Amino acid sequence: MLTIYRRHRKACEHRDKGRAHRLCQCPIWVDGFLGGTELRESLKLRDWHRAQEMIREWGAEDRCISQPARKSTGQAWEEFFGGHRGPQTQ
Repeated sequence: MLTIYRRHRKACEHRDKGRAHRLCQCPIWVDGFLGGTELRESLKLRDWHRAQEMIREWGAEDRCISQPARKSTGQAWEEFFGGHRGPQTQ
């Protein structure tokens, strides 16, 4: 389940009301789990209705926003060289 909330800026007069307060123009963030992956990131939106629509779409698509899986250095080199090991010596 995903929860959207406002992450209040330092200068926001509603900061002391907590993240449940929605009546300001601070950035909207998402927090929760989707597809077994934990999310906690900015939606880069300030419009509450657009943020709700975006989260509904993610749920309908079962979409998970995450960074790509990291590769080991050896895997990266293998992919870079495409299996080519250089000249063979006898």
